[in-house]
Order: sequence, then C-alpha cells, then structure tokens
Amino acid sequence: MAIGFMVLLSILISSITASMIAGQSTVQPLPDKMVLSLTLEGEFPDYSTPSPYSLVMKSHFRHFINAIDRAQTDHRVKGLLLSGGNASLSLAQMQELRSALRRFRASGKTVWFYAESMDAGLGSYYLAAAVDQIWMQPVGSLAIGGLRAEMPYARRLLDKLGIEPQFFARKEYKDVFSSFSESGMNEHTRESVTRILNDISGIMVADIEADRKLAAGVFKTHMDKAVLTDREALQAGLIDRLDYFDVLKKDIRIKITGYDDPKAMKFVRMTRYMDDANHHALQADLGVRAHKIALVYAVGAIVSDDDVALSSSAYYGGSMVSAKDLAKEIEEAALKDDIKAIVVRVDSPGGSPTASETIRRALAFAQQNGKKVVVSMGGTAASGGYWIAASADRIYAMPMTITGSIGVAGGKFVLADLWEKVGVNWGEIQIGANADLYSPNQPYSEEGRARMNAMMDSIYEAFIVRVAQGRKMPVAKVDEVARGRVWTGHAAMGLGLVDEMGTLNDALDYAAILAGLRSRRDVDIVEIPREKTPFEKLVELLEMQARIGEGLSAQAVLGEWLVPLVASYNNAGFMTRENLNLQ
Repeated sequence: MAIGFMVLLSILISSITASMIAGQSTVQPLPDKMVLSLTLEGEFPDYSTPSPYSLVMKSHFRHFINAIDRAQTDHRVKGLLLSGGNASLSLAQMQELRSALRRFRASGKTVWFYAESMDAGLGSYYLAAAVDQIWMQPVGSLAIGGLRAEMPYARRLLDKLGIEPQFFARKEYKDVFSSFSESGMNEHTRESVTRILNDISGIMVADIEADRKLAAGVFKTHMDKAVLTDREALQAGLIDRLDYFDVLKKDIRIKITGYDDPKAMKFVRMTRYMDDANHHALQADLGVRAHKIALVYAVGAIVSDDDVALSSSAYYGGSMVSAKDLAKEIEEAALKDDIKAIVVRVDSPGGSPTASETIRRALAFAQQNGKKVVVSMGGTAASGGYWIAASADRIYAMPMTITGSIGVAGGKFVLADLWEKVGVNWGEIQIGANADLYSPNQPYSEEGRARMNAMMDSIYEAFIVRVAQGRKMPVAKVDEVARGRVWTGHAAMGLGLVDEMGTLNDALDYAAILAGLRSRRDVDIVEIPREKTPFEKLVELLEMQARIGEGLSAQAVLGEWLVPLVASYNNAGFMTRENLNLQ
C-alpha cells in the first residue's frame, strides 16, 4: 500500500514538473495586431496568503499594472478593452489602475469600457470614467448613488443573550469594538466617518468631472438621483454609446485595421499577454541584475506567527501577516549585499501590537544595516499597519488610502449571565489574585480594570512615541492627530503622517534612487514572502496531510476521555496580550 502510494506520488510529481517545463517552452506567439482585454471581475490582490490547496500561482495587482505599462511601448498592442466592473478593488487600487490607464492613453492608444449594466455603484463608474469610451448595453442602468456607511450595533442583542462586552480603548476615536459595547453610533465615530466619506466623495466627484469634461457640480446632481436609465446616462454625457458587445468589437476592428476582419486583429486576454511577458523574461534569463530591491508584502491582519495566520485565515478568510515569518525574511534580506533597499507594501487594518512591533523592529534592523526602507500604502494602512510604516525613510499613499487609527483597544466578552440562562455552571480553581483577568466567565474586578487601563496606556504611549520618532514630530503633535482617528491618504499627508501621494511603482522608483540607481527598471524586484511554486505547494500539502494523520493517531491513543477535557480548556476563552487589538 505504502509502496503503491509512493509510486503514484512520484508519477504525479514527475507529471507536474514535466508539464511546467513543457508549458514554459510551448507558449504560443502573440499576434502582430491585438487589443488587450481585461475583465474586471473577482479579486486583484496586492498579495494573497499562499495556500497549499491551490497549485496555481496567482498574479498580483502590481503585475497587471506592469503589463499595462509594458503595453504602452509594445507596437503590437493597439488598445485596451475593459469589461465587467464588479472587481473587488480597494479605492486606492482604483486610483492606481486609473493612473496606469492615463499613462496608456498618453501613449496614443485607446481604452474602451463595456458593461451590460453599470449597477455596481459609484466606485465602478469612477474606474470606467478614466477611459476614452464607455459603452453600455441597451436597457442597462447606471448606479452612481454616492457613498453610504452603515454599521450595526449589537449591544441590546448581547444584553438579551446575557453577554456583557467589557472593552477598553485609547482613545475616544478608537471604535473597533463599539459595535458590541454601544447601542448606537457615538459622536466621535460619526465625526470620523463623515469626514472620511466627504474626503473620498470630493476626490471621486472632482476626478469624474475632469474625466468626462463636466462643469463643476453637474455630476453631483446626477449622483443625487442614485440611478439613471440607459437613455438618461447617455444624454447626461456619462456614457458614450448604447450598443452591444459584438458591435463594439467590430467597431474596434474597423478603427484599427480599416475593415472588419477578425483574423486581421485579435483580442488577447491580459493574462495571456502577461504569460508571454513572463515566458520571454525566462528565455532571456532575466533576474541576474547586480542590484535588487526587496518588495515586502504586509497584506492582511497582523498576527504573531504562521500557525496563527493559517488558522485565522481559515476562520476569517482573507490574508494574514505572520509577523514571525515576515520579520525573519526581512532580516535575511537586510544582510544581503545585493539587496539595496526595501519597499513595504502595507494593506492592513492592523492586528496585534506585539506582532506589529516585531515587524517594525525587523525593518529598523534593515535600516541599521544600511538599507533604505520605503512604504507604499495600499487600500488600508491603519492602526498596526501604520505602526509598521511609521519608521520608514519615506511613506507613499494614494489619496483615498485609509490610514491612521493610531490607538489600541482590547478587552473581553463576559459570558457569566449567558451561562446562567442556559444552565451551565463552571467550577473554578484560582491561584493568583488576578488569574481570572482574561476569563470570559468573570467580569473585570476593580484591580483588573486598573491593569487593563495600564496596558492600554502603555501601548498607546509606545505607539505615539514610535510615530513621533519615525515622522520626526513632537509627541504632543502626534497625539493631536492620533487618538484612534482615521484619515484618508490625502488628509494624512497634510498632517505629516505621509510624505507623498504615489503608487507602488513610484515607491519602487524612489527606493531605486535612494540606492543610487535611476529607477526600478535598473533592479530586480525580489518579492517577500516569495510565492511558492506549484511543486512546493504540493509538497507542503502532503506534509500537512501527514501532520494531520499523525495528530489523529495521537488523539486516538489519548483516548476518548481526554478529548472533552482538551476541548473545554481550549474553548474557555483564555486571552493573552496577543488579543489586544490595533484595528
């Protein structure tokens, strides 16, 4: 049985390896005339936590931007056709993509956008407005209903269930747990969210009016209607033509070749174009430049180590940042002579202060070893995400990046009344006056509250001191703009929390200049964490399955009597400093 499995595994690995080699050598050449097509659906992640369950290497958002930039000077590429509009892009990513589209158009090439109906909201139209021509299918509609934030407040429900939220925050704008502790929106949250929505709305409206050559205030009038019919959108000048997708493709062929011949001009998927670029890079044996820049992705909630990251990712979904693993890779990069600078792409709402400090310290170690550190903020670089960024030599953000939230919050849910309602009694044995500090079965004592407040004060003080040192600001000035407040990137620059508006590629260019080079094109970009190859993912999956099998065997040996005991201990709600939250 074991021999048969190993033979099967050997055949499988050989087949995968052979297919990879064959795939690299049999890429079909691209046509001499083509229009690239990109469907704006699904996710375009800055970086995604590698999964052993997927053998596909995903393209990152930066790769799509680079492909559009490459196409500017590719004589074979005559234009770009975008379609769809339901992509999961952050506002900052939309701005980066809009910038790439502007550069593409400035090269003399045309960008089209097509949708059957533009009902994905203002963000989708904001992206579409950056192109040359917007087409929509007849009977579609245009939804541009502005911005709205809705937040649930569950305090009354928790009271009915017998669950008491006991949370602490520094300071008044740090409202990460207010949905549980309060029954409605408080004045500080309302002020903060209103300011953010006004900033974002102002940027989007101004950009759209410039794109569509509308007088000031005109788009706001249409936006207040929320939804426009196809004819209303056309008459308002918000779209250029009502027609069908096949008609658009025919129109493009005629524009480029002078006649409608599908063989004379091809539409090529952007992913195929990217594969072709990667193939030629491999064939040319690129990646041997003397100088390198490490591109570090800090994407997702920040946790202590890889085990926590994997379990949290499985439970919550999305990416997680393992501070222990990322710090190790940063420190290794810091000691390599050929790596001249480090760029950190931060797209994180925060997480553990301990984990955030681990990553910040690793970046400081890199600086001490002569490496310049530049931060590029993505959609969100808030709380723990800003903790990581604060000490960088330069910080870039997009105008609609969400950042700040300099503060800390933590606490617990007390379940004592819930247990009473459902008839569960807990036996207690305690050694130590405050051994129940993190127990969900007991409320905080007066001394326990004092200890939690002391921890909040200590971490908040450490946070603003690190920001003050990194940004070269007085601590009192940092406190004025901190206190848990959230800012757009544009506002943060005015407050001294960000140095410059710019994209990830702008940050890479600046890092290259700091290293004494001209631009990012003079260096190789080394991505950290490195994306595993399909073969490595397969091996990781098999190792994981082996560990699961060993765990199941050990559990069987322990006996059934031990399983409930272990489960009750693990689920008792014990908390540590790790559970303090910088989100």
